[in-house]
Order: sequence, then C-alpha cells, then structure tokens
Amino acid sequence: MDSPVQVAAKFAREFFSQDSSVTLEGIEGSGWRTLRLRLKVKTTRLSFRKYMMHMAFEEPPPSSLEPDTLLLQELQNAIHVVKLAALSDEPNPTPEPKKFKPFFNPLKPKGLKYEHYLIDYEPNGSLGQFITRMDEDEIKTKGKSWDGDDRTRIPNRLLIRIFLCAARACAAMAWLPGPGPERRDRFGYLLAEDARDDIEPTNYVHGAIRPSHWLFGLVDGHTEEHSLVPIMKLAGFDEAYAHNGVEAVIEDTPEFDQRAQIVRRTRPVGKSNPATRANVLNVGVLMGNIILEDNQLLNADEVRRELGAKEHWSRTTHPGYDPELVELIARCLAVEPNSRPTIQELLDTLRTWLFQKNGVYYAGKPGDLYENDAALRQLIKKWTTVDGDGFIDACIKILENV
Repeated sequence: MDSPVQVAAKFAREFFSQDSSVTLEGIEGSGWRTLRLRLKVKTTRLSFRKYMMHMAFEEPPPSSLEPDTLLLQELQNAIHVVKLAALSDEPNPTPEPKKFKPFFNPLKPKGLKYEHYLIDYEPNGSLGQFITRMDEDEIKTKGKSWDGDDRTRIPNRLLIRIFLCAARACAAMAWLPGPGPERRDRFGYLLAEDARDDIEPTNYVHGAIRPSHWLFGLVDGHTEEHSLVPIMKLAGFDEAYAHNGVEAVIEDTPEFDQRAQIVRRTRPVGKSNPATRANVLNVGVLMGNIILEDNQLLNADEVRRELGAKEHWSRTTHPGYDPELVELIARCLAVEPNSRPTIQELLDTLRTWLFQKNGVYYAGKPGDLYENDAALRQLIKKWTTVDGDGFIDACIKILENV
C-alpha cells in the first residue's frame, strides 16, 4: 500500500503531465508534511521560468501551509531567505493584486487538491544535494577523498560560509528586514541581515535542520561573503513555528556541556530569547550533521552523543576540521540554552573568520590543498550543478522508505 508521500508524488506527476503550461522536472525531497517539486512554468513570457513548489502530501495536512506563506511574505527583504513566488500571466506585472494569482494554493482552481505554494527556484540546488554529490564523488575515487582521508571532508572555508549564511537567516527570523531605502546600500543592493540591539527579537523558529531545507543561489562578487561560494538561503519552513517562550530549566551543568568545556552562562550576552536560542541550536544540529558525515539525519541529542563520544572530540572528530570551528558548533549545541552564542556573537565570530581564516591561514594543515580560492571554486562548480537531476519515477521509488 502506497504511503501518503507516494500517493501525493504520483498525483503530482499525473496532474502536471496534463498541464501543457507546466513541466514537473523533479521531486527534490520531502519534509515532515510537504513534498518539494521542481517546476518549469511556461505561462509567462519569461521562457522556462523555474519554481520550487512545496506541496502538502496529506488531505488535509497536519497543519495548514498558509502560515508559511505569510511568514515568507514578511521575510521578502531577507537575502538569505528564498522569495515567495506568485504566478503571473503578465510579462511585467503591475502591483495591482488582480494581476496576480494568490501566493497560497495558486493552482487550486486547476484541480491541485493538496495545499501548496511556490518559491523562486535557486539554480545551484540544495545543501543536501551538494553533500550527496560530494559523497558520490568519494565513491568514484574508491574510498579515498581528495584530501587523502577515508571520508570526503568539506573544506573549512566552505563550512564557515555555510555557517555564516545560516546565521544570517537566523537574524532575519529574529529581526524581520522591513522595506524601505534604509534596507539597501548605495548600489541598490539589499543589505545582509544583522542582529539588532534596539528591537526585541520575534518568536519565530525555523526548525530547518535538514540540509535539503537550504538552497544555493548564485555567486556574488559584490560581497566578500558570497564571492567564492554561492549564497545559501533558507527554503524549508515545514517545521517553522512560533515559540511559546517556555524553556527547560537546567539545574546542573549538563554532561555534554562539561565535555565540550562550554562556559556556563546564566544569561546571554546580547539580545536573545527562547526562539533565537532554538534557532541557534537548529543551526548547530545542521552543522553537526555535516561534520559527522552520517548518512542519516541526527537530532540534537544524537549529534551531541556522537560528538561527545570522542575523547578530546574537538580535535579528533576529523583531523582536517578547524578545532575552533567545531567548538563553535558545539557551543550552538549546548544543552543550557543561555550558554549558546547569541546571533550577534555568531555573526561577529564568523565574519571575523571569513577574512582571518583564508587560504594562507590553512596552509600546511590537513586538507589545505582545497582551502585556497581556486580549489574552492572548482569544488563548488563540481558539486552544485543540479539542473537535469530528479527523474520522477526514481524519486517516487526512493520515497518508498519515507
């Protein structure tokens, strides 16, 4: 008997096969309540415009997707969050609402019975696809990765940039970037998200611990942050929620915090609330999963257990990983919420490392061959090209175990 995910995937394939205006290119994956579909839409005069559709795979879904679209509308000026898409029949649509199909369930009049919304497609695929391609490349090299270790390791400089993009998205969730000229620099570019000390943060939590929740955009020579590595954007809101403000009270120093030598704090340094601390934890889980290189997604407790199981773990998790980088990930995973870095601390540290920890800094260290600019560009080109992936039948077969 087909699972709800398979039923929805097969429905989507049949639905879009009958619509001459839309081509279903691939099924990118699934969250706990949505499928992610890559569409090529031909209803506009912009030839072959692509979108990513988030479609619930149950009728009705466990919770409506409409709040996701409302939150995305509030985040439209955040450069590290994907843009909500509205299908338009006009080549140059005017701001008049009647010119647009709705953000929420735009294809419902055509018979798409599952709740859905669309976001702009990012051309370099997801972080999950990136890691999969990296692992496949390791297999092709017969078990020896490019730095000579038994497993492929993502370069430290690439991890720092991924980490920074995730921290920027946390800042966007906490301090929603509003409209207006003050949000743009003198060249007209939207400013990167930052922490604020004059405004209390929101209670929004993104819950995006899956690599598939993050999409790579384009390299941008305008900024140092994205001149080597494409900008990474938060795209998965399957598990987003508004925090109720309740946190567990930790009486004694937790074992993991002791083992990782995390300095216990009774109150955070800078603006922080339960939601921002939850988002920092989620980013720690994301980064922990990456450096542990486990084939299965681990939750916070599992990541802590795997990291804490290693003697002097910060230096032996992987001989090529920067100990300071691993220690920052551990701080994000602290069981005591107040001991986690604030978003401001994360941004300050990672921005400093962006300039400080360059190719020269890593010269002579394990894996230094791929810590220079030219090598990073080569790896990005090799592991982020995803157009043409996603054969529909193969995807549905993969989803059998979901």
